[in-house]
Formats: sequence, C-alpha cells, structure tokens
Amino acid sequence: YMSWDQVKEMSEAGISFASHATSHRILCRLSDKECMDELSTSREKIEAKIGTKVRTIAYPNGDHDERVIGLARSAGYSVGLGTQSGLWSNERDPLSVPRMNIHGNNAKTEALFMATCVNLF
Repeated sequence: YMSWDQVKEMSEAGISFASHATSHRILCRLSDKECMDELSTSREKIEAKIGTKVRTIAYPNGDHDERVIGLARSAGYSVGLGTQSGLWSNERDPLSVPRMNIHGNNAKTEALFMATCVNLF
C-alpha cells in the first residue's frame, strides 16, 4: 500500500491515478444510489487527496453493464475499464474499454501469455 503523500508525489511526477470504486463491491449488483455513491465517493476522495481530476474508472472485477455505464457517466467519468476480451475501436463506448485480465493461470509461460493475448482461450 501507498500513503496519500506517496500517491500525490507520484501524481505530481506524471503518474495518473484512476478510481476503482470505494469498497470493491460489484457495481452491477448494487442499487442505483449505492452504485452512484461508490463511483462518486471514490472519485471525489482521490481528487481531494491529489488535486487532479479523475475521469477513469476501473470497474471492480471488471463487471459493468449499460446501467453502470450510465451511472459512471453521470458521476463524471469519461473512461471505464472492464475485463471483457476484445479490441478497442472508435465505435466502442469509452466507458466500456476491453482489457485483458492477466493472472498466474494465463501468464505461466510466454506461449500461454501470447495465446491469451490473441484470444485463443
């Protein structure tokens, strides 16, 4: 873990920070109010601590749906990162950016990692 002083120092050195919601609860399972609280509180706290705008959310567990995307947009986010597979294109909603979830099972060897990267699994 890092202290807020360390996060601020890194931010001032050009490292960007994003939100991951407040408590890591799966946003799709929450009421609109709970979800908005998770999204807003996290963004506002990070902004207050480091003094820069936070416009990116990495959805807890990568889980999101159209309702969560709409709430994220309303909470002030312009980019949302999930863990669904796929390639980015300009036709995609920037609040539903696909990413690859890297973990021990798909990165044990270089061959397995490369197969994962090209979506063979």
